[in-house]
Amino acid sequence: MTGVTGPSPAGVPIEPESLAGGLRLRSATLADVEQIADLSAIHHVPDGNPPDEDVRIFVREMLTRPNAQTSLADTLVIDDPATGAIAAKLVMLAHRWRYDGVPVGRGRVEYVTTAPAYRGRGLMTVLMDRYHAITAARGETVQVIKGIHNYYRQFGYEYALPDAPYRELPRDRLTPVGPGRDLRFRQATSADIPLLLELTRFGNRRWLVSADVTAEDWRHELEEMTDANAWRPIVTIVEEAGGRAIGAAYSLSRLIHDGLSTEWAELAEGVDWERVGPPLLDYLDTVGDGLHDRGRHFAIGAPNVAFSRHYLALGDGHPLMDLLEGRLEPMRTRKALYVRVADLPAFLRTIAPALERRLAASATHGDHTGDLRISLYKGGFRLGFALGHLAEVEPWTDVRTTRNDALFPGLTFLQLLFGHRSLTELEHAFADCRALNDPALELLNVLFPKRPSWVWPFF
Repeated sequence: MTGVTGPSPAGVPIEPESLAGGLRLRSATLADVEQIADLSAIHHVPDGNPPDEDVRIFVREMLTRPNAQTSLADTLVIDDPATGAIAAKLVMLAHRWRYDGVPVGRGRVEYVTTAPAYRGRGLMTVLMDRYHAITAARGETVQVIKGIHNYYRQFGYEYALPDAPYRELPRDRLTPVGPGRDLRFRQATSADIPLLLELTRFGNRRWLVSADVTAEDWRHELEEMTDANAWRPIVTIVEEAGGRAIGAAYSLSRLIHDGLSTEWAELAEGVDWERVGPPLLDYLDTVGDGLHDRGRHFAIGAPNVAFSRHYLALGDGHPLMDLLEGRLEPMRTRKALYVRVADLPAFLRTIAPALERRLAASATHGDHTGDLRISLYKGGFRLGFALGHLAEVEPWTDVRTTRNDALFPGLTFLQLLFGHRSLTELEHAFADCRALNDPALELLNVLFPKRPSWVWPFF
């Protein structure tokens, strides 16, 4: 393999690199867009089915219209210069998350595809290795992906954050309240971006991990997606009769099979969900009716099925979900997102303010001093505390001694770190995961409590 192999900053194309078999790794150009969109449309449907036109349109727009998270330069392709074919590709998306209020860089890769004729040559390993080098150079300490079950574990990923757990609300379980009582509803415009930012940031305080949403993110959602884009949202503003805006909701503009998907909803501080929730759902019910009447269904699905339910993907612990408990269908499965943290000590240093706040809020560990030695079996790290402050985070290599305080096999520590599983749950699921003494058990529970996260709709 020859050529320049250095990382690329966001939005800057990489230098083309020659690969074995006459192939070439490079950044995408405008001339590649249709091939990339075609590959994506084929990849996301079962073999023998027609291409997914919704995916084709979405990917085309993502790469050709202004987008806060990605660009053509952030799309890596491996092409075959002899034929002009794209053999494999992936799209890098950059954003920022907040971990308990602390900003962290987040890289994401999606639309990962190898063309059928080029499979079995290790091209995905080439792409993922280059992506990881680029995201590290950008300072993105966390990488995340939705993807094939189990496949991305080989690249250091672990299921550690909740994916969109859609809860189904059948329409016949709604309580009609009529048009709004003292409320009215309208579609958002770019003039509402300050309100949407305020609502997003207020709501994000309930989550451990959340998206650090910007005005540019909201502008993209409101202005840059065309009507042909199935993922163009319907953003609803809730107003009081006097005109004061007090909330908003984000729904998809296509029905998924027989349901309307709402993926975000927030109210201003002090506004009661019992007052707003039922009228909002009543209004969204009319939105779903309108989409069905206009034939606005996702291309892969059942376009002639009647609109019969709402899909609410608002996150565990959302007050509207709590309000509806008992009317929602039971959750059949609970999915998760892949997460990768290549340098755990560096990430733990970054989130030190959050860890120190947890100690300060504890009745027993506010001025904690001492070490916490974590073995990951093939490595580990040591946390050194001084009077409630995280003074040191160092690699811990003496993992086979009796000096360890806790054991976490594989990448299971990521589930604890991101609040996806409690220590008790991990110890129950993995026989080789455990705290080895009572002080370590107490400290781990203080530092890493189980807590819901939500990174939608700006995943």
